[in-house]
Amino acid sequence: SSDSNPLTPRVYVNRVWAQYFEKGIVATPHDFGRAGAKPTHPELLDYLAANFVQNGWSVKKLHREILLSATYRQSSAEREDVRKVDPENKLLAVYPRKRLEAEEIRDSLLYASGLLVDKVGGPSVFPPVLKSGDVGKSQDFAGNRAWTVSDNKEDWYRRSIYVFTRRSFPYPITQNFDPANPNNPHHKRDVTTTPLQALTLFNSEIVFDWSQALAGRVINEAGTSEDAQLNRVYQILFSREPNKTERAALKQFLAEQQIALRQKATGGKFEVAVPWGLKDTKSYDPIKSAAFVDLVHTVAN
Repeated sequence: SSDSNPLTPRVYVNRVWAQYFEKGIVATPHDFGRAGAKPTHPELLDYLAANFVQNGWSVKKLHREILLSATYRQSSAEREDVRKVDPENKLLAVYPRKRLEAEEIRDSLLYASGLLVDKVGGPSVFPPVLKSGDVGKSQDFAGNRAWTVSDNKEDWYRRSIYVFTRRSFPYPITQNFDPANPNNPHHKRDVTTTPLQALTLFNSEIVFDWSQALAGRVINEAGTSEDAQLNRVYQILFSREPNKTERAALKQFLAEQQIALRQKATGGKFEVAVPWGLKDTKSYDPIKSAAFVDLVHTVAN
């Protein structure tokens, strides 16, 4: 079949569809032959492919048509009637839940913290592998491999698409979230759930730095009110406010964390991680602020 050619419109349209819905109209985007899966919606595939060609192979118009469709814009909430009839949701009666990809996770954290530099184009960048504040040399080491860090700090916060890809040295923050493997050709990224993913975000000093920036952003925007700060954290990260149960847990966390930090501070010299970029420091309490950074770090994770 001519559809084995990766440039044919059906193959291309199917791959774009798979990016949005996790599965393509043909579930095997790498194989359109007899050994591959049959299309769940053959008429739709033909329609999109024909329109794609008629629109001059415009990728932008193809994306727009899919994104403005009722299928893309429907809720992903589970429906019992759909689960009984179509347990695998092949017919897309609800929007399939889709995990964020590796680059999207990093970019989302940078955007939430207010650090993202939304600059377009240019050469690849080399962000720090170690904690940002500890980068005093030109190289960051991971085992016996070195990575020359960009001198311009603006490059550290560029979108992940601009981060240099080295086959022997994947960027540590994204490597546990199934990025594309530069050593192998593939048609679809893996989707895994492992403890290393949670440990990467929780233990990364760079991610903790971003949490300090996010904490500073929240305090600057919400003021000194604890409730307003908790609301703002959730608005930024989840596009909603915390419910009663979550709010009670958050306040309990803050109270217990402040007690723990004050107990450590009684021993003399004591360093705490405080929010970055605070505009108003009149009522500044380092212990309370450090506890809030820990809360933001936890909620972000």
